[in-house]
Amino acid sequence: MIRGNIILRRSFVMAIRNKLLVLSASIALLCAGASHAENKVVPVDYGIESSSATLLMPSSAVGSVLLTCSTCKQQSFQLTAETLFKVGPSTVTFAEFSALLRSPPVRNVMIFVTPNKSISRMTVSAPAPASP
Repeated sequence: MIRGNIILRRSFVMAIRNKLLVLSASIALLCAGASHAENKVVPVDYGIESSSATLLMPSSAVGSVLLTCSTCKQQSFQLTAETLFKVGPSTVTFAEFSALLRSPPVRNVMIFVTPNKSISRMTVSAPAPASP
């Protein structure tokens, strides 16, 4: 009787060990396959730092924005109907954004451009609150 229990116990341990080995091998193969998968980074847009002094805005929200610089070549980027205009965390209209850039002081502007040279969004830091 004792000998039969030992044989059963040994076969049970062997079965568990074999299942663990198969599970470990499966996980290792899965991880190896995942690590060889190609991970391509596709740029959605890139940011350009500018200022309101070197930026020429169009008269409407469907024109081109012209970046000027004393030491570099002029660049033109297209506004689209999907272009967002942000002042701080708030989204504003094109007219509000343009008016802010035309008023003093000179402001830093971030322009986010897609690979096809259209502008996805333009941002300006929130204006300082007016002093009382």
